Amino acid sequence: MAEPITKQLTAFASKLNRAQKYTIGGVVIAALAGMILLVSSTSQPSMAVLFSELDQKDAGVIVEKLKEKKIPFELQSNGTAITVPTNVLHETRLSLASEGLPQSSTVGYEIFDKTNLGMSDFVQKLNYRRALEGELSRTIGSLDEVHKARVHIVVPEKALFDKDQNKATASVILQLKSGRNISKMNTEGIQNLVASSVEGMETNAVTVVDQKGQIISEPPRDKNSLAGLSSTQYELQQKVDQYLTSKVQTLLDGVLGVGNAVVRANAELDFTQVEKTTEDFDPDKQVVQSEQKIDEQTKSVDSLSVPAVNSASQRGNTVTNYEISKKVEKIVSQGGGIKRLSIATLINGSTKIIEGDKPTLEYKPRGRGNAKNYASS
Repeated sequence: MAEPITKQLTAFASKLNRAQKYTIGGVVIAALAGMILLVSSTSQPSMAVLFSELDQKDAGVIVEKLKEKKIPFELQSNGTAITVPTNVLHETRLSLASEGLPQSSTVGYEIFDKTNLGMSDFVQKLNYRRALEGELSRTIGSLDEVHKARVHIVVPEKALFDKDQNKATASVILQLKSGRNISKMNTEGIQNLVASSVEGMETNAVTVVDQKGQIISEPPRDKNSLAGLSSTQYELQQKVDQYLTSKVQTLLDGVLGVGNAVVRANAELDFTQVEKTTEDFDPDKQVVQSEQKIDEQTKSVDSLSVPAVNSASQRGNTVTNYEISKKVEKIVSQGGGIKRLSIATLINGSTKIIEGDKPTLEYKPRGRGNAKNYASS
């Protein structure tokens, strides 16, 4: 049976010209190559990420260990990530972890696990500062947006006089994760964290820098100052506008339907701060503040009289001091009340289906009467 098939193929090929033969041959070769690639790709083990976001030192050590253990691996993400076959992923990770890999270059309080009795005062202070910097780096590095952090602390020597004492300062270098940004609130949190960990350090003495060398921190603003107050006022203004817009938008959506109205609210707030002190005196309500009573009695004998005559005298004096009732009232108005409110709305007209052979939609603008009703509500 093979001979008739061979004869048929030979007869079919003899009828083809040279271009057709080349085309069919190319298709056959491409199909065979595709099958070979498919078989080879399915036969290769699937790879999984062993470690990612490694520094060059850790990546180099881990690669050497994998070569020693004869475990196939691949480098990805410019050498910062290493993948291994899925079937040996967990075993390899545990094996490397038992050898202390990947190593952490950050040293914390474990530096004091091995004490040296001959250590000088200077070395002890230096080690304590290294440990504190390391612990702060680990804590800051645990934030979601941060890949790695380094902290540098400068603590000046104690001065003889307080007026000559320099303040402690610190700088924090953040390496953010790819595509992530750190918020202003988290930056201020890092400043407070570092300042609270160092004696005598103020929050505005902590500078935070990202991996590009850009300063992302700013000194904390005193809310009683003009700049701090302006920032607070702006945030309050935005919140009030958003709240009022949301309330009116919800109301109109319930009446007109979702998407048929656009609302913008603008509230002018009065940030005037008023401090008022009043003293009220009530003369009808008197309170005894102090009272002094003096009673004097004297006795005398007239020796010239026969018989002698006894005489006595008595004198009294009372001094009373009254305090007029006084009421002191101190009223402090923080401001922030709504001084003027403006609301703008854009309302879509109504549509009506006109029946017929071909139903159509008829657009009808809303009248001024309806607009007045919406405004009054």
